[in-house]
Formats: sequence, structure tokens, C-alpha cells
Amino acid sequence: MASPLKRERVTPFIKATDRRDSVRRSSKLPLTQRMFWMPGVEGVKEDEKAVAGISAEIVVDSGSLELVVVAHPSDQLAKELVDLAREQKRSAMVLDVFAAAQLFSISIDSAQAMIEPDLPLFLRVPAPPMLRTSFDEEFLFNESLATLWSVAALCKSPVINRPTSDSFGGRVSHSAALTELRAGINTTSLEIFSSSVAPAPVIDVVRQWYVQNIMTQQTTAWPALPEGHGPYCARWSDPEPVYEVVVVLGIKAWRCTSVELGYLELNEQSIALVQRLGLIFATVTWVIAHDLSSATAVNIEPFPLMEQVKYVWPELGPALLEELFS
Repeated sequence: MASPLKRERVTPFIKATDRRDSVRRSSKLPLTQRMFWMPGVEGVKEDEKAVAGISAEIVVDSGSLELVVVAHPSDQLAKELVDLAREQKRSAMVLDVFAAAQLFSISIDSAQAMIEPDLPLFLRVPAPPMLRTSFDEEFLFNESLATLWSVAALCKSPVINRPTSDSFGGRVSHSAALTELRAGINTTSLEIFSSSVAPAPVIDVVRQWYVQNIMTQQTTAWPALPEGHGPYCARWSDPEPVYEVVVVLGIKAWRCTSVELGYLELNEQSIALVQRLGLIFATVTWVIAHDLSSATAVNIEPFPLMEQVKYVWPELGPALLEELFS
């Protein structure tokens, strides 16, 4: 029986109208879709202003504003959602961390927290740089983030994803093993964090030992080594993974391919994993066995890129607005 799988190149973002008709197969998957759980927006530059999304001073009319998307100004998903909201005659804006923090005020009245203005929020806060590049910029970012954290946790309006006591990314951890434990995934896959490169513990003819430089997130297949001086994380992974991405929003889920995989119940399993991690919106990446008989969750991303959801955007975009304006 011929396999329905095919190899394909990932193209730059174009607003998609049709879903892919094959499970994606790639030997050059991003690290976050190989073996590690790495929350946060990918592809962020190390310059502190690019990371924080500092923009020119923005004048906001909070009296007419109906939706705030907190994201880097270049975030394609954020811009697409705001455009869709405006098509529906809704007033919406993409604001960086600093502008968004200045928009809100928090007060206490009769032991009750009051947020003004109390607006629907979609949080896509960029990850800060791994290394401090400026004390002043880091201090400002953290102060603004603390304000947003309080606003999003206390406001009465809908929030995607509302922060918890753990983080902005729910219970997702930089450790794959810890995230698997929290998500209820039964796995014994080895994961090593170290200051020096950890060599492959054994010879494995099926799996490949991958090493990641945590600071740069560059990944190599052992015995090749990533550039830099660590620290490092290492884990086994399929060297030629075939994978499916499921987009989850609340109790709804959409697979990004149309390959017949219903018997694996990926949508139902993805919803359950996302809920256990305290999230509303996320993508779940599954590595599919080459005979299509089973699937293993390898990544849950609470801040997915447009590239990861573009094939289901015609359904996802309106569903996000419905969730925010419910």
C-alpha cells in the first residue's frame, strides 16, 4: 500500500484558504517540533528592543477600543486577527508590552480589584532575550509585564491565554519531561540538561540523539555540536519525523492536514492535553508513526506562529473573535 505522505517545503506566510492534503514530513523540523517543549514566540531577535517590541509612542483612545492584542508589532497572527476584527466593525489594536501596560490602571475598591478599561485581551507577549542586553530595558520590560500580568489575571473580560500563578504559558515548561508529566503523558524518554555537551548515552539505530544550545536554541544531531558555550539540553528524537499539528481553542480543535487519521483521535487528545496545562489556545505537534498506526505528542506551543495555524485560519480566526467577544 502506497504511503500518502510526501515531503514538502515550508513556504513564507500567505493567507491560506485550503488545508494541506498530506501529513508533513521533514528531516529539518524546527527544534520545537522535534523533541523539546519551548514556550514563547519563535524567531525573536536578540536585540532587546526587537525582543520587547518597543515601538514609537502610541496614542490610544481607550474609550472606543474593544480588543487589545499584546504582541510584537511584527507578529503576523496578531495583525491578521486585528484586521479580521476590523472587518467585523470592531475596534482593535496590536500593542507592545509597554504601550499595553500604560493603557490600563488597577485600583482597589471595597476589597475588589478594578481594571480600567476592562477589555478582552489576546496575550502573545514576546519572550525576552536569554542574556541581559540592557539593565534599564530589562527593568522596564519586567515592570510592564508585571502590570499586564495583573491586568490579565484580574480583569472580568475574556482573555486568551489568561495567565496563571505559573506563567503566561500555562504549565508549559522548558523541560520536555516536566511538561509531559504535567500534561499526563506517559513517557520514559531521557532528557539531560548540562553545562557541557552530553554525548549519546547508548547507540540507537532507530532514534537520533539531538543536542541543543539553550542560549541560542541551535540544534545539532550528535556527534555534531551546536555553536556557543552552553548550557545544553539533549534528547532522543526521530531523525525523519512525520508530523501533524492540531490547533486547539477551548473545546474546539482543527487538524492542519486532511489525511485520514480520525482513528488516532488527535483532536480529542490535543484538547485534553491543552486543558491539563491550563491553556485555552495552543498548538499540539504530534509525531506520527510511519505506518500511521500511532502518534506521540512532542510539543505544545501556547504562542504559535501564523505559519503553524495558517491552514486552519479560516475557521480559527472567527473562532478566536467569538471567544474574545463572548
